[in-house]
Amino acid sequence: MAHPAVRFRLTHNKKTVLDLPASMSMTERTFQIYGAEVAENVIEFSGEREPVRLTGLIGRPGYTRSDKTYQDFYVNHRAIRNLSLSHALYSACGDMLMRDRHPVAFIFIELDPALVDVNVHPAKAEVRFRNQSQIHDLVRDVIRDELRLRGTAPTRERDNARPEEVREAFASYLQSQAAPGAGTEASRHSLFFGRRKRDTDSIPLSAGALAPQPLTGMPGIEMLYPLAQVHDSFILAQSRDGMAIIDQHAAHERVLFEKLQDQFGAGEVPVQDLLVPDHVELGPAQGGLLKEYLPELAKVGLVVEDFGNGTFMIKAVPSLLAGTDYRKLLLDILDEVNVHGRSGKIERLRDEVLSVMACHPAIKVHRRLGQREMESLLLDLSRCRMPHTCPHGRPTIVRYSIDEIKRMFKRI
Repeated sequence: MAHPAVRFRLTHNKKTVLDLPASMSMTERTFQIYGAEVAENVIEFSGEREPVRLTGLIGRPGYTRSDKTYQDFYVNHRAIRNLSLSHALYSACGDMLMRDRHPVAFIFIELDPALVDVNVHPAKAEVRFRNQSQIHDLVRDVIRDELRLRGTAPTRERDNARPEEVREAFASYLQSQAAPGAGTEASRHSLFFGRRKRDTDSIPLSAGALAPQPLTGMPGIEMLYPLAQVHDSFILAQSRDGMAIIDQHAAHERVLFEKLQDQFGAGEVPVQDLLVPDHVELGPAQGGLLKEYLPELAKVGLVVEDFGNGTFMIKAVPSLLAGTDYRKLLLDILDEVNVHGRSGKIERLRDEVLSVMACHPAIKVHRRLGQREMESLLLDLSRCRMPHTCPHGRPTIVRYSIDEIKRMFKRI
């Protein structure tokens, strides 16, 4: 990447692994190394503030990866690490990045060697700049301007509710309070989710259909009754002894993850064939990695066929994942395998791969849910073996006792 004008050839056991012709274009060199998927989604940028010149490639708005594999920094054509440069990159992307997503960037800095100290690390991988803040601001400003010029991230349609929507939601809530229904006693040691009543009895959603589901080994969990959404992202629920806030995306991830786990464990992952197979074009490194794991991916329901020359066709997916972005899903799985599994089998990576699969179709933030959807989601969560965290370890539920709430308001 640092020397696109130089031809490189790599052989292993008398077999050519890489043959990269000389190129005057960073984008073309990116295509040679990483394939069309990356090269088609990066844009070139450049900027200068004496005595520093900046060039590079940045992922288009909305094009991100699940880890930092595709981030490289170079100073005078040498690969380096520098926390300030990484901070500048993320500052430039700002709110264009979704949570747990990372930008694609190849950043090249040229400056007088006297302005950079390469002796701060034994391997000379880390560097320190004499004009650190100037370079940080240059990287941030140049990349931010380029991203703004090429477009912005999709607008969040529901960042702020209109007054009439608040009134409608409140009226709906008051109406639900008056809804008649017969009560059944829920187990003390279970999660049960229904409409709120003024007493502690639960209201079944349909006769006998949603009985309380015991949580083995999880005693003392309050009953929860969904009341409303906060910013179309979090579910607000009342418990017998206080309140709870539920992350709808994390909760749905946990539900889907355990369903996939159960299907895989039983050897019965339902698969849906794609009417129109999706294709991905990869560079030599990712293509070789994917070829190695094709049989194991098929075991978890992701059927991918090698068409040669770095092109792969996604032929079938697990039924739970129908309708998701299959190309993005496959790339995220490859990122996970690349980080955790090069020296092992995918059986050891099963949960990591399944967690990536669960993330893609899960309910996203900024999606409005109806009362029934909230009730269904929270009931499904109550049936999970590990309901308190998503597969990545983030909490699904944060609870507040009534005493904690009273303390906040200085009532006790």
